[in-house]
Amino acid sequence: MQLLIASLFGAVLLVLGLWAFYLALAAERKNFVPGSKLGFRTRALMHSETTWREGHFQARPFFIMGAVIAVMNLFAILSLAPSLRMSQICIMGPMLCVIVLGIIVTGGSAANKHARQVLTESKKESTEVRK
Repeated sequence: MQLLIASLFGAVLLVLGLWAFYLALAAERKNFVPGSKLGFRTRALMHSETTWREGHFQARPFFIMGAVIAVMNLFAILSLAPSLRMSQICIMGPMLCVIVLGIIVTGGSAANKHARQVLTESKKESTEVRK
């Protein structure tokens, strides 16, 4: 029974890891357009294709870290499952998933922050040109 529950959390970790891996590689792909369902969709990021790509590209370290930690946690929970009690798995599984999701969301926040900086700089440049 422990292995079954651990496998459920492992499946969630696998999906999170694949999402993070996709985001790490997506910024360089031509079909990764603003508003893509798998990207972070904020007002600043969706402003233009430049902010979309640059923002997601700047967040790559977070996405790579999220993918690596998801894989490490996946192997950890599946290898430890036979020796753990059910209560330990039910505490450890969600905790590992939240950690990985937190890293990925932090990457999305970093992408949004970079996109906002790009927008601020472009607004300053356009006002300087008008003067």
